[in-house]
Amino acid sequence: MSLNIHQTLDLNGGEKMYFLAELAKAYGVQKANQDALSKCYTVQELSGPKGRLKCSTKKALQLIKDGKLRYETIGESKGYRVSEKAVREFLGDIQRES
Repeated sequence: MSLNIHQTLDLNGGEKMYFLAELAKAYGVQKANQDALSKCYTVQELSGPKGRLKCSTKKALQLIKDGKLRYETIGESKGYRVSEKAVREFLGDIQRES
């Protein structure tokens, strides 16, 4: 069953509350995922024992330079910024976009 804006659900009070609670939960999960994926890391935040990748700085830079870890540069400093999305793509948690 697909819904459009002109259709209504034929639910009793309890069913409506359950539906709305599930809808809110799904929205919250989706929002949390979007927020998490928008986080960016420096090379230092990726590396080290507490880093997101828990690897050496040298290894993190090598992953970036080899094109295995997507990145952006910020300003003239040429500092690398790696998004959480790029980290998850590298780890295989989500499919890499072309």
